[in-house]
Amino acid sequence: MSEEEEFEFRLRLEQEQATKPSPKPQHDALKLSKPSLFEKVQASMPGRVLQGGRDQIDAGAQLLPRALEAVTSIGGPRGMEAMTSMGGALPNPISRFFGEMPNPVSGFFGDQAKQVEDLNRQNEQQYQAARTATGQEGFDGARLLGNVVSPANAAVAAALPMRATTLGGKALYGAKVGAVGGALQPVDNADGNFWANKAAQAGVGAAFGAALTPAASKLGETLAKRVSRADPEIVGARAGLETDTAITKMLDSIGQRADDIPREQMAVLRQQVSEALKQGNVIDPAAILRKQDFNAVGLPATGGQITRDATQFARERNLRGVSGVGEPLMQRFEQQNQGLQKIVGGFGGNKASESQQAGQVLADALRKTDESLNAGVRSAYKAARESAGKDLDVPLQGLAQDYAKVLDDFGDKVPSGVRNQFKALGFESGRQQKVFSIEDADKILKVINANHSNDPATNNALGQLGKAVKRAVSDVDATGGPFAPAVAAARQRFALHDAIPALEAAAKGQVSPDDFVKRFVISGKTENVQELAKLLQKSPEAYDEARNQIGAHLQRAAFGENTAGDKLFTPERFAKALREMGRDKLHAFYSPEEIAKLKTVSRVGAYINSHPTASPVNTSNTAGAVMNLMGNLPGVGGAISLVKSAKGMVDNQQALSRALSQEIPASKAKLTPEQVRAVSRILGFVGAGSGSLPASELK
Repeated sequence: MSEEEEFEFRLRLEQEQATKPSPKPQHDALKLSKPSLFEKVQASMPGRVLQGGRDQIDAGAQLLPRALEAVTSIGGPRGMEAMTSMGGALPNPISRFFGEMPNPVSGFFGDQAKQVEDLNRQNEQQYQAARTATGQEGFDGARLLGNVVSPANAAVAAALPMRATTLGGKALYGAKVGAVGGALQPVDNADGNFWANKAAQAGVGAAFGAALTPAASKLGETLAKRVSRADPEIVGARAGLETDTAITKMLDSIGQRADDIPREQMAVLRQQVSEALKQGNVIDPAAILRKQDFNAVGLPATGGQITRDATQFARERNLRGVSGVGEPLMQRFEQQNQGLQKIVGGFGGNKASESQQAGQVLADALRKTDESLNAGVRSAYKAARESAGKDLDVPLQGLAQDYAKVLDDFGDKVPSGVRNQFKALGFESGRQQKVFSIEDADKILKVINANHSNDPATNNALGQLGKAVKRAVSDVDATGGPFAPAVAAARQRFALHDAIPALEAAAKGQVSPDDFVKRFVISGKTENVQELAKLLQKSPEAYDEARNQIGAHLQRAAFGENTAGDKLFTPERFAKALREMGRDKLHAFYSPEEIAKLKTVSRVGAYINSHPTASPVNTSNTAGAVMNLMGNLPGVGGAISLVKSAKGMVDNQQALSRALSQEIPASKAKLTPEQVRAVSRILGFVGAGSGSLPASELK
C-alpha cells in the first residue's frame, strides 16, 4: 500500500471512529504502526506551530456564520421580513423571500456554520492522530506558541493601536486586545452552548491581556531604549537637538543668543547630555549650562537657581529668613551678590574717574592728536611750498557755490567774522581776490570754530561751511606734484574728523567734558566708537579711561548708585545695558573672552535674582519673620515648637540640603515617537497573544 493510499485509509477510518462509541481493534493496531510522512510533518515542531497559527483562522471561519446566524435569527423570518421592508413601508423581493421561507437561518447560516465546524473537527482529529502516531501526548507547547505568534494577532495589533500612556490605560488596552485574541480561538464542542464558550474565551483572554500587557509595556520600553542607546547616531542627534532647543529657549528668556555661549562650553553640554542619554536618563541642558556659568565666574549656586524650578526657588528664598535654618542660605545669597559686585567692578568701573574728569582726559588726548595731525599737514605744505616756490592754489568754484547756498539758507545767522573771511577771498564781490591755500583753509576753519554758539541755526550754518572748506582742500588734484603729500595729509585729517566725531569735537572745543563720555563713548555709534578706540590706543591713559567709563556704565546698570556697596544685582538693567552697547562696540575695548564673561555674569545674575514664572517668592521676607514670631507667642510657642520639631524642621532641613547641594536632577528618558509606535505594535501583539494562550484551553 502506498503512502497516499495509507493516508486515505487512515482518514476514512478516523471519520468512522468519530461516530462510534469505541475504537476498533484495527485502529489500535495502526497506532503502533510506523507513522506516515504526512503525520511526521504535521506532528513536527514547525507543523505544530503552524497548527497553532491556523487556530485563529479556523475560529474566524467558525465565528462569522455563527454571528450571522445570531443576528439574522432575531425575530425569525417575520422579523427579517419587517427589517428588509422597513416595517412594511417598502415591500421588496428580499422581504417577500424571507416571508415565504419557514426558517432562512437554519436553511442557510446554520448549515454554513455546521459545515465549517465539521471541517475544523476533521482537521483537529487528523492533527491529534498525527501526534499519537508519532508518540506525542499531553501539553502541546509548539501549538500554543503558534497561537501567540499567529498572523491574526499581528492583524489585531495593527487594527487596534495602543495610545494609552498610564498603567491603567495599558491594562484596559490589554483587556481589549486580549478579549479579541481569546475570541479568536475555535470552539470544538459547537453543538453545545457556542456563545457561552466564546464568552468564556473572551473573558479569560481579557483577564490575561490586562495582566500581562503592562508588564510587556515595561519590557518593551526598556528594550526600545536599549536599542536607541546602542545607536550612536540616534544618541548624538537627540543630544544635540535637546541641548540646542533647551538652551535657545532659556537664552531667549534673558535676551541672549546661542552665539553668546563659548564653543567649548557648548561641546561640554552636548557631551554631558549624550552621556545621560546613553545611561537611559534625561538631564536638563539648561540646568547644566547654569551650573557651568556659576563655575565659570567662581560663584556657588543653589538648587533652585540651577533648576529654575518655581517651587524650589521660592522655598529657598522664603527660608532665608527662618531662624535656625535660613542662615546658610542667607550667607550664600550675600556671597553671590558680593561676588557679582567684584566681577562687574573688575571691568573698569572700580577705577573709573568722574564723568567730567574722564571727559577732560579724552578731549585733551584727542585735541593733542589733532594738533599733531595738523602739524604734519603744515610741515608737509611748508616743504612743498619751498620746493615749488609758490603756494598751492586751491580751486574755489565749489566752495563759492557752497558759501552762496549757506547764505541763502541761513542769512544773518552766519557770524560777521566768518563772512569777512570769505569776503577777503572775493566771494561776495564775484571776483577772486587772492590765492586760496591750505594755510588759508586752516585759518578759516579756526575762525569758524571760534564762532560756535548756543544757537542751533548758527551752528548748523557753521558746520556746513566747515565741511565745504575741508571738501575744497580734499578735492585738490595734486597727483605727482610737490603738494601731493600735504594734500594727502590734510585729506586724512579731515576724513578722521568725519569718522570720529569725538576728534572733531575735541579739535573745535565745542563739547563740555561732562557730556563727552556719554555722547561719544556710551551713546556713540558703533562704527565711530570703534575708530575712536583705535585712535585712543596711541594714548594708553585715555584708552584705559574710556574702557573704565564703559565698565562704570555697566556697573551702574547692575547696581545703581551703590553707595553702601551692598545693593542687589539688577539683571534686567544689566542685560539692557549690554544689549544697547552691543558686542561690536564692547569689542573695541574688551577682548572676546572678557565679553563672554560679561554675558555669563548677566546670565548668572538672572539665575540668582530673576524669579521664575509663578514662583511664590515672598519678596518682603516676612515669611521667616512670621514663623519666628509665632514660635514666641504666649501659649502658642510650645505647640509651634512641637510642630517644627516634628514636621517643619525636617522639611526645612531637607529643603536646605537640596538648595546647597547644587545637584542637577536627572529623570528617565521618555520614548521617542518612533519608539512609542514600536512598543505599540509589540503590546498589541502581546496582548492578543496573551489572550489567545489561556483561551485555547477552553475549546
